[in-house]
This record gives sequence, structure tokens and C-alpha cells, in this order.
Amino acid sequence: MRKLFSAHDSPFPSSKKLLSFLAMSKETATQQLWIAQARRVARKVNFAWWLQGFSAPLLLTGLLGTVAILLLRRHDALRPLWHYGSALAAVLVIAALVTWWLMRRHFESPEQVLVRIEASMRLRSALSAAQAGVAPWPALPAEIHAGIGWHWQRVVFAPLAALLLLSASFLIPILKLQANQQAPDEPQAWARTEAELNKLDEEKIVDEEYIEEVRKKIEDLRAEDPQDWFSHSSLEATDNMRKEHKAEKQKLERAMKQA
Repeated sequence: MRKLFSAHDSPFPSSKKLLSFLAMSKETATQQLWIAQARRVARKVNFAWWLQGFSAPLLLTGLLGTVAILLLRRHDALRPLWHYGSALAAVLVIAALVTWWLMRRHFESPEQVLVRIEASMRLRSALSAAQAGVAPWPALPAEIHAGIGWHWQRVVFAPLAALLLLSASFLIPILKLQANQQAPDEPQAWARTEAELNKLDEEKIVDEEYIEEVRKKIEDLRAEDPQDWFSHSSLEATDNMRKEHKAEKQKLERAMKQA
């Protein structure tokens, strides 16, 4: 019976080819394992960079949100919580995207992370040589050291501070402004002085410039916060104005008697 295959046409690969194929498969598998580890570390490094850049906007958002909520509470204009949640989420998403765009120049690729790993683990450029194809990939150790770690105090400070600020804005006791609060009655000395000025103006017995000057003083006092109308400084200014006006009236009366 004639042989179906010659020695050169065997359907099974030679042991040399088989060993070469197995070696290449093992090399490829080792490379993929290293690249997978590098990608995992790269995600960790890049997230840390993003989180560092996001800390300031997060803290600022918490501070501004706290001020806004306190003002709304003071004016008794609070809305349902989901309104604030939606606004806060929108602001944080925008801030997160802007932070990613600004911090991406610090991000590291898997290739850069491999250099970081070989420096930390003192692999003597073994990974760089393997990437260049001039040396085999070293066996993957049980644990990868990239020379980095989390500083949890710095990581949690901004989120925790923002959360505490926003929580405090709802819990701090605050005096609400009354929407229908009426302004207090103004000092009677103002109305009395204005009545005297109107009488002098009608009788045309005093300089009009003087009348306008006193009226302006009254308007300046009236333009202040109504809560300050009876303060020490306001009452003192009113008293001085009355004394000056009385002195002017007495001077005018003496002049009229002499006439």
C-alpha cells in the first residue's frame, strides 16, 4: 500500500515548529497581561489627576451652593430638593468635563505606565526593550508595583467639605425676612420740619436755597434703611438739623420784628 504522506508532507507540524508556535503564543499572552496591567494602572493615574483638578471646582460649587441656599432660606423661597439636586448635578457634570479637558495633558498612556512600572520595580528597562521587540517580555510577577498610592486625606477632603457645607446650609438656624413687613413710622421731626418749610415757602419770607438744602437733608435721612431711622447716628443727625432750623427761624423772626 502506497504511503499517503511523505516525510516532508506530514499533516502534523514538526516538534520544532510546534515549540516555536507555543513560545510565540506564550510571549503574546505575557505581553497582553503586561498591557492589561499597564492599562489598569493608567486608569488609576489618570483618575487621580482628574480628581486633583476636580477638587477645587467641587469645593467652590459647594460653597456657592451653600450661599445660595442660605439666601433662599432667608427670603423663604426654598424649592423642592430635586430642583437643587438637578442644578447641582448639571453644574458638577460641566465642571467634571472641563476638568477632564484641562487635566488630560497630565494623563499617562499604558506605554508610559510600563516605564513607570519598570522604574519602580527596577526591571532595568526590560519592559521598554520588550516593547521595542528586542527582548522577550519578562514573566509577570504576582504583584505589580507602579510606585503610586492613594493619599486618602487629600482625596476625600473636597467631597466631604462640599457635603458638609451643603448639609449645614439646610441645618443652620436663620432669621427669615418677612415679605409683608412694614417699614416703621419715620421720626415726627421730619414731617414737622417739612411742614414748617412748606409754610415758609408759601410766605416767601426765606431764601428758597435754604429750603431746598433742609429738604435734601431730610430726604437723605429718609433714604437710609428704615431699620436705621431710629439709630443713634440718624437721631443725632435729625437733632442737629432741627437745631439749625430753629436757629434759622429765630434769626428770621428777629429780623422781621426789627423790620
